[in-house]
Amino acid sequence: MDVERQLLSAGRELRSSNQLARDGMTSRGLMLAVRNGERVRVRSGWYVSGAFWEGARPEERHLAAIVAAQRATRTELIFSHRSAAVLHGLPAWSDWLTGAGIRRAPDPRQVHLIVSPDRRGGSTPVAFRHRQTVAASDLVHRGGFSTTGPHRTIADLARSEPFVLALACADAELRRTAAARGAVDADAWSDWRADIADRSAGAATRNGVRSLRALEALADPRTDSPLESGARLRLVQLGFAPVPQVEVAAPGGGRYLVDFELAGCGVYVKCDGTSKYFDRGSDVGRSPEAVLLREKQRQNWITSTTGRRMVRLIARDVVSVERLASVLRACSIEVPGAPASELGPAIARFLARTP
Repeated sequence: MDVERQLLSAGRELRSSNQLARDGMTSRGLMLAVRNGERVRVRSGWYVSGAFWEGARPEERHLAAIVAAQRATRTELIFSHRSAAVLHGLPAWSDWLTGAGIRRAPDPRQVHLIVSPDRRGGSTPVAFRHRQTVAASDLVHRGGFSTTGPHRTIADLARSEPFVLALACADAELRRTAAARGAVDADAWSDWRADIADRSAGAATRNGVRSLRALEALADPRTDSPLESGARLRLVQLGFAPVPQVEVAAPGGGRYLVDFELAGCGVYVKCDGTSKYFDRGSDVGRSPEAVLLREKQRQNWITSTTGRRMVRLIARDVVSVERLASVLRACSIEVPGAPASELGPAIARFLARTP
């Protein structure tokens, strides 16, 4: 599992101030190393090399903070919210979700913990403490750490984080548990929705209930990436009914999959992440130019054989409802402007107010 590999890497990198002292580094030397970037303090008394920190993705930095937090205490911590999401391999630190201008990205050095409701002491820059109870059935171990299970984690995110982040994590979890080889396990999907419905019934706040009910209605295992999750949310907020993973006949008897079709509009939507063109590991043996040419040929085939237009979206196109509406109108697509009433009035109102 990739998360376990990243945890091992973070564990090897972490050094306590005592370990560094045994290696011959003085307190003054450590202070200078932090000042010039040779060392980065993850939390009081725990450090990684500057090279590791600079080369690490946000989720890898956060995993280092999780390891440091556990090493700094003798008691077993319960990780939750964003920290639990990272331990489950969910995209809580996706480049798109944290870098597309939705809101300022949080500090990856701050871990999220569940603590007893009667515990004294508040949150700190390195530990956000949630005073909650957690059922034994909602606790699991991942990579040697105690954490809330995936369903509880996603429900916590829905109540505390931007809805788009919770939706992306829910889509990712459903994709892992209710989709395989292009087919959807309807029973697994139904079970997941029933669990979220139960949690919404027990939510402590009205906004928590609305957020969980919207998550139950919108999460879909056919969504392939956080960018697609965000695009689908914005499309629904604008009143469209995006149908995911639409098949189109390809030359030679194969098939192409299009991210979305806007039902009743004669429009396909394709979400373009930069990794498709610039991450050589994602398309071995092909240059970005070759990948771009292949995509253009595929689009030409799809639009010419189906008679439908195709709109290609990138991250900045879906950072807000207003931005996406502007993009679609520029493509001469009529935009309804409000969530469809078929979702139910409560969910429609919630989505209309969701940034």
